Amino acid sequence: MFGWSSSSWLWTTGNISKLCRYRSWL
Repeated sequence: MFGWSSSSWLWTTGNISKLCRYRSWL
C-alpha cells in the first residue's frame, strides 16, 4: 500500500511539473 501511494505521489508531482512547464511555454 505504501509503495503504491509513493509511486502515485511521484506520478502526480511529475504531472504537475509537466503542467507548469507546459504553461510556461504559453
